[in-house]
Amino acid sequence: MIRMLIYLLAAIFAITLVRIFAGIIARGLGTYLGAPRSTTSAGARPGNARAAGGGKQGVLRKDSLTGVYIAEEIAITKVINGRTHYFASDENLREYLKRAPAGA
Repeated sequence: MIRMLIYLLAAIFAITLVRIFAGIIARGLGTYLGAPRSTTSAGARPGNARAAGGGKQGVLRKDSLTGVYIAEEIAITKVINGRTHYFASDENLREYLKRAPAGA
């Protein structure tokens, strides 16, 4: 039983070393072949500016119908009574216009 545990730990250690060396080789080849290096921190998704610690990527706006936050650059906008409303989709805009009171 102890022998099996030792083999298991040795296998885990060997796999970890192989992954480390493969990462080093892949990064070296990427640099050699001219691939751009990622500027995000480990584990961060490229689109997530907060997790990556990056600068200002864009402004999030709240969808007036559903309340979800969407990037201002991709939001569908509609000015209603002098106020800009943001929507994630055309369907949300249409539904909001159906539900909105005439004076709002």
